[in-house]
Amino acid sequence: MRTTLNIGVDSDLSILGREASLSWGLEFGRDKTTQKLIDGQDVATPLKNRSTAAYAQLTLPVNDAITLSGGVRYDRFKLSVGDFTRPRAYYYFPAYGIGLDLAPVSVTGGEFDFDEWTGNLGFTANIAPTTQVFGGWSQGYSPTDIGSFTCRAGMNSMAEICTAYGNDNPLIGAAYRCTTPGTYALSYVDIAPEPQVVDTYELGLRHDGGDWNGQVSAFYSTSDDGVNFDPITNRVSQQKERIWGVEAQGVWTLASGTVLNGMIGFREGRYDSDGDGKIEVWLGNNRIGAPVRVWLGVTRDFAGWIGRAEAMYLGGRDRAEGQLELPSVTLVNASLSRELGQGMLTLAVENLFDRDYVNPTATATRNAVTEGWGRTVAVSYRMSF
Repeated sequence: MRTTLNIGVDSDLSILGREASLSWGLEFGRDKTTQKLIDGQDVATPLKNRSTAAYAQLTLPVNDAITLSGGVRYDRFKLSVGDFTRPRAYYYFPAYGIGLDLAPVSVTGGEFDFDEWTGNLGFTANIAPTTQVFGGWSQGYSPTDIGSFTCRAGMNSMAEICTAYGNDNPLIGAAYRCTTPGTYALSYVDIAPEPQVVDTYELGLRHDGGDWNGQVSAFYSTSDDGVNFDPITNRVSQQKERIWGVEAQGVWTLASGTVLNGMIGFREGRYDSDGDGKIEVWLGNNRIGAPVRVWLGVTRDFAGWIGRAEAMYLGGRDRAEGQLELPSVTLVNASLSRELGQGMLTLAVENLFDRDYVNPTATATRNAVTEGWGRTVAVSYRMSF
């Protein structure tokens, strides 16, 4: 359950004879998150988060061609991690090819406070009546996903496994070199990793003409406290990381009632796996997935109907050490819509040719081959009121 209150004010200013604008405000939020089984038993720790933020953003036209912008933001989070008992769980040991039924683990939570200042600077420059260069630097700030970590209570690291289960089970004792009996209890008083601050630098070019518009941009992101989940060890770690990429997208009007649009993007990243200051290891598939994505679609209006077909290519990846290779795939989707009454009736088919493929997101998260959906047909009716 989430409750939010946002208060925003837009103010006109005059700076050095130029008309500027200042947007500022406050944000208040309260989140309460629970995940339960049908019988009401908690699967992950109950979480409560109270957030407060204040921000100010200034936009200043320097002249008729260049506009500058900049702002600051302050965020404060108060996180409460509740006590709970992680239920019995099944854990698969890839190295041994077998699974174990694990006993419940009692988990003690804690209280955590985070706060941070972040900022941004940017510019837009008109180089032609319909063409602009843009770029800038911005920071993002967010706490770590504690809930998913507690779902794996007892199996997040070698030390945690030995604390929770010890050498009571010969397989666990041998696999993780546990020398003492298990306590079947864990304390997460110090669980919370530091929130992640990400610095992103971007430079791009956009065009907004009559028959076509589009943009191309490149970005480079850095973080000293990146959060990386290793699906092999079920471990969350924080380390320096770098992510970079480029993306181009556009929309073209081919003829009356026919529009072609598309996107091509590339993204990759590395991180410091051993804390020696060298960023030398490729990020896991759960962070990058398909590094190359290409999407091309065409929309056609005819006789009151709107027909659409699109092809999507997901590039494969075989760089993450110890993780499964993600093969590439091309999928085709199609839909047919028309206004009916006060709403819109749509018939859609995803994976039109029923391709067998590996779902990159699910496979990367589990480090086990997970098939994607086959041909899926859906009929929907949407009405706004």
